[in-house]
Amino acid sequence: MFKRLYCLIFSVLIAVPVFAGENTGSIIGEVKVFRARRSADVVVYLTDVPGTFKPDQNHPTIDQKDLIFMPHVLPIVVGTTVDFANNDNVKHNIYSSSKAKKFNLGTYGSDEVSGLRQENEQLKQPEKMQIIRLVDESSVSVRQTFFELNINRSTFYKWYHRYQEGGFDALADRYRLGKSSVWFGS
Repeated sequence: MFKRLYCLIFSVLIAVPVFAGENTGSIIGEVKVFRARRSADVVVYLTDVPGTFKPDQNHPTIDQKDLIFMPHVLPIVVGTTVDFANNDNVKHNIYSSSKAKKFNLGTYGSDEVSGLRQENEQLKQPEKMQIIRLVDESSVSVRQTFFELNINRSTFYKWYHRYQEGGFDALADRYRLGKSSVWFGS
């Protein structure tokens, strides 16, 4: 069915807070990425996780170097301030024209940092240098990991930059042989 099959499997066993209070649960899973050269931009995250999650007090940084955003994908909790660093020899303007939140941080040169607090869930994609920032209310977010829980079914979203134009509809769960997996193909 697939002309080329690139499969990357990551198995992870981690403990995360699933419910507010002292209750925790184990998450076991894997990511299988087909027809892709790498899985660095795959993000799997949970929604509707009970409890409240505090934003990271250490500001995560998205750096600009060689006209590329690094990291390309950054999962964060709502309320987190993200710093945008410029380590290029050219000035950059960080802006968003998305419906979720329009902003313009202005133009700044190398060795400067500009911050932005994320108040709601949104996706941002500048025109020339593409970046995807995934904002969610839950702190349960792991890159390159597929989750299976022994609790009531939660909604999982899979993200891969080749499907960014499809929006949230392109992130919907897909099932194969009765088992959930992350897979991308035509």
